[in-house]
Amino acid sequence: MEKSKLKAFTFMFKDSDCKYKLFILSSLAFPTAFLSYQGENLKQIMKGGLESALLPVEFILVLLILTVACTFLFEGYCCKCTQLVIYANQKDPEKDLLPKWENEFWEYSKIGVAFSIGVSLIGLAVALGSILIVPLLFYAVAYVALKTLFCVNFKMSEFFAWKKALKLMRNNFGHYISVILYSIGVYIVFGIIAYLCSLSYFLVFVGAFVQAYFYLVLAYLRGTLFTTNPEVFFAIE
Repeated sequence: MEKSKLKAFTFMFKDSDCKYKLFILSSLAFPTAFLSYQGENLKQIMKGGLESALLPVEFILVLLILTVACTFLFEGYCCKCTQLVIYANQKDPEKDLLPKWENEFWEYSKIGVAFSIGVSLIGLAVALGSILIVPLLFYAVAYVALKTLFCVNFKMSEFFAWKKALKLMRNNFGHYISVILYSIGVYIVFGIIAYLCSLSYFLVFVGAFVQAYFYLVLAYLRGTLFTTNPEVFFAIE
């Protein structure tokens, strides 16, 4: 299977079970989309106190907890998708790049928790070192590489594997920069659509699917950074 950036936008539909898999992923994105729709209600709570809430506070709290739990599962699934793309070779069919859901929910949750902690640690490192321009610039450029390295083995230590990240970036710097630019473009388009979908209750369902689709696109784009098996890649001097 040949990896390409353009395939990132279509690969998920090649899976024979894509409707079933995308439905579950979209369902996990729904609490986030619905919470965005409830943004005005949350603003009223922050400004005027609990008595000004348009919905029961208990409902909002349950929604927040559900959103966090679903986000872990959602992120874990996307990381697993990136791993499948990373390890895909010329003989692997493109239709096998969407992970299965059967009996994997707990595993995806653990991956999602580790991913979220790792991303938070990077954010903390950037915040603490923001007065130093060089570390800040490195993390800004290497962020995608570090997230990709995490998806190889799902170890949080990979978020700080700077030497590996540099090698991955230098391997094909032009392609790496193009992946970053594609990713930025995807985030911008997703942000616009997500905002529009948050304005209407009926569009919340569309927003959930859009989030599932675009995050799978990003998962595939990260996976294209490896042109060969990671173990072989890092063994080559």
